[in-house]
Amino acid sequence: MEDLNSPEMVQSYIHGRLGSNATFFRRIERLVTGRFDRGLSPAELAAFWNSVVFYNYIPVIAGNKPGDRPPEHLWEGRTPHLFFGLVKRREAEIILVCGRELWRKKAHQKAKKAAYRVGARPFEAHEINWSPEWGAVATHILHPSGSRGWGYEENVPPVDYLFAEMNRRRLAKGIDPVATWRLA
Repeated sequence: MEDLNSPEMVQSYIHGRLGSNATFFRRIERLVTGRFDRGLSPAELAAFWNSVVFYNYIPVIAGNKPGDRPPEHLWEGRTPHLFFGLVKRREAEIILVCGRELWRKKAHQKAKKAAYRVGARPFEAHEINWSPEWGAVATHILHPSGSRGWGYEENVPPVDYLFAEMNRRRLAKGIDPVATWRLA
């Protein structure tokens, strides 16, 4: 099975080798940076993607066409352990989960009900601790390669919440906050 967690996939995007498959990456970078219409310069694009960890929770190709779903056994076994291990090794502070199915099935340690809102609807955030006193907060967005009405407006609140929560936690521990990637 092909490993999808290699940095080569991100590098292929940065260097323009993904062609029509670049929609996923383009939407993520524009969502996080706030550059919804005009995108990033090549230098900004490289800086952004080299500052994040791209990770496929199911680390193998699980389907061959749109709408294919991973078999249930791929969500279990080593998959949650690999994910928790990466979060710990990278000492992740924020995690942006792409897609509702992944959000519902991915492992987490604690749910924070009504953490943020999209319009009037409340959404929960998840916590994944990698040490007794520190961990990551996760939110989710609609899957960026989906074609069913994906838009920036409904996906901005989860990203804003991630940066606000990360900086709230940092300030509480006396650590300098991190600037968002908003380039506008």
